[in-house]
Amino acid sequence: MADQPTLHKREKLKPSEPSPEAKPAVPHQEVLHYHNTAIHTENTPSLLTSSSEEQNFRGFFNLAAIILVVSHARIVIENFMKYGILLNLSTLRTYVATDDLLVGMIGLQIHVLVAFFLEKWAVGNKHKEQLVHWGNIINVSLCVLIPCTCVYYARIGPVGGAALLALAFVLFMKLISYNLVNRDFRHDYWKGKAVPEAISERCRESLVTYPQNLTFSNLYYFLAAPVLVYQMNYPRTKKIRWYWLMGKVGQFIFCTCLQLFILEQFIMPTIKNTLTFMVTPNLPALVARLLKLSVRIGIRRERIHRSRG
Repeated sequence: MADQPTLHKREKLKPSEPSPEAKPAVPHQEVLHYHNTAIHTENTPSLLTSSSEEQNFRGFFNLAAIILVVSHARIVIENFMKYGILLNLSTLRTYVATDDLLVGMIGLQIHVLVAFFLEKWAVGNKHKEQLVHWGNIINVSLCVLIPCTCVYYARIGPVGGAALLALAFVLFMKLISYNLVNRDFRHDYWKGKAVPEAISERCRESLVTYPQNLTFSNLYYFLAAPVLVYQMNYPRTKKIRWYWLMGKVGQFIFCTCLQLFILEQFIMPTIKNTLTFMVTPNLPALVARLLKLSVRIGIRRERIHRSRG
């Protein structure tokens, strides 16, 4: 009779012995406040990029390909036969006119400077904390209210207005985080309990501490970075991946041009034809036109999502 294989029980690791497969832990950071706890501690790809392992958007791309290429091939051909190429240089100038956008972007820098000098001034004025608090509230509120008022009353173009409002709302959220995080670091600094941010060891060559972080370079790096949570330090790669960066810039330019083409070639003619049914109410025809618009806008939204990936 063949010997039965002996079954050995796996030895349990003692609580004091770390698992062999465990990754080295990020240095622990004492949590003195909620806002100044470092969130971005390691180099990881964004969840919106194609290199992220967390999400897979292949289904959206397949759906867009089926809708655009298969289901609407006949409609695309009929559109070209009926209208020809509608996008021309004169129409393109109305979309890419950036005068109002540049003026608005320069105006937004005033709110950035106000937030910066308030934080600088607050370091040496411990008893003026309430004044700094209300100054930040007024500043971030005007950062949104002024662009909205200008877009509404100045009749800025749709592309420039949308871009200006998007920048204003992003800056609004970034300045809120900048004020809250620096407020908590300031309180720790006054109490002598300043704790450095817990950044992974490979990214700790030159960590900035409070109040050395109150510089224009630190602030504008935060404004340019694709994050909404302010930190004094962010994990960074060893070098800039120029080929990857230029590839993303090319994808953004291509998808933006494609959006303008779809808007002018397919969406605008449908909108103009829909207006006639709104003057003389015809519910079935109006519903059909709205369904055609929903498909066009759905394709455009997919292109926007693709450009961000």
